[in-house]
Amino acid sequence: MTVPLDDDDPRVCYPPLPVPAEWYLDLDLQLINAADDSERWAAVVAGTREVLDRLDHLASPRVRELTGPQAVAVRLRKNALTFEAAGQPDMAAWLHAVVDVLDAYAVLQDQCAEHIRRAETSDAAAVAIGEAATSLKAAAHHMDTYRFPNFPPYRSDRPDYGLMVAAGSCLADENHRPALRSDLAGAGGAAGSAEFNPYVDGLLQLELATHRRLYRLFYDLCRHVGFDVSEEPDLPNPDDVDEQAL
Repeated sequence: MTVPLDDDDPRVCYPPLPVPAEWYLDLDLQLINAADDSERWAAVVAGTREVLDRLDHLASPRVRELTGPQAVAVRLRKNALTFEAAGQPDMAAWLHAVVDVLDAYAVLQDQCAEHIRRAETSDAAAVAIGEAATSLKAAAHHMDTYRFPNFPPYRSDRPDYGLMVAAGSCLADENHRPALRSDLAGAGGAAGSAEFNPYVDGLLQLELATHRRLYRLFYDLCRHVGFDVSEEPDLPNPDDVDEQAL
C-alpha cells in the first residue's frame, strides 16, 4: 500500500521520485515527427520545462538525498571545517575560494533556468533556451582554463594524517559526484536529453568540465600534502578522468 505524500507535513521526506519513460511517449513522438523547426522547438521547450520541474524537485527540502549541482559544494564546505580542525586555516581558506567558484556557476545555472521560466511564449522560450545554452557552454570553456589559487605552502617532516584525511575527502567527494544525467532520470524524454536539447547539453558540458578540473585539482592536493593516491584502485588517474563522460 502506498501513502499519498503530504506536502503540508514538514516531517515528510522522500528520495527523488522516479520518472517513468512512458510519461513522455507523446512528447517523443512530437519531436520525432516534427515537420519543421517550429514544431521541433515546441517539443524542446516542453521537454525543457519538464527538466526544470525535475531540477526543482531535486532542490526541494523534502528530497532527503543531497543531490544536484550543489551536492559537491556543500560537502566541500564541510571539508573546510576538517582542514580547520587539523590546524590548517590556510588550507580551509583555499578550499572556500574553490567552492566560491562553484557557487558562482550555480548562480549562473539558476539565472539560466529562471530566464527560461519567465518566457511567456514558445518562441520566447526557444530564444531563452538558446541563450542559456550559450552561457553554460561559455562557462564550461571558462572552467577548462580557470586558474584556481595555488595550494598554500606545506612542509612537514612527518605525515599529518588529519590533513591527509581532509584532502582525501575532497577527492572522494568529487570522485562520487552525483551525475546530472542520472539525477534528471530521463525527464522530458528525448526533448529533455542532451542529444536534442541545447540547454541540457550546456548543463552537462559544464558539469563535465567542472568534474575534470576539480578531480585533477584535488588529486594534486593529495600529493601536495604527502598523500599518494596513485595506487588506490577506486581512484583513476586524472588523465583517465579527462577521457570520461558523465
